[in-house]
Amino acid sequence: MTNKTSARMNIERAALILNEAKSHLAGKVWNLAVRRSQEAVEIALKGALRWAAIDVPKVHDVGELMKSLAERFPQDFSIKIERMCEISEKLAGERLVSFYGDEEEEKAPEELYTEDEARKAVSDAEFVLSNCRSLIKQG
Repeated sequence: MTNKTSARMNIERAALILNEAKSHLAGKVWNLAVRRSQEAVEIALKGALRWAAIDVPKVHDVGELMKSLAERFPQDFSIKIERMCEISEKLAGERLVSFYGDEEEEKAPEELYTEDEARKAVSDAEFVLSNCRSLIKQG
């Protein structure tokens, strides 16, 4: 499988996961909307790395790697890397809590997120996916 094929598959998978996030948003399951948004961002950014023939690390936040290799991407994409990496870092920080809750506070994940936070996570994931999709379409 080529890097370009693998990148396209990542983008398709990220889109499916983002649709799940939107479904959770509509169903008012805020924590899962946040969790799926994180997953969509992670997979979309890994697709961008594959597009640029960069080895993808097995971590949830690839932001630092993307920033360090920004010159490997077209200008119209690289100028948005900083924002996409901010989104990745923020959502990666929510990954465990959005799924398992806060054990110290003894709160379930369903108690930890608001509608506004879930909407922001989905919107941010849409931004990342849209930019990664545009990159992949460049061939």
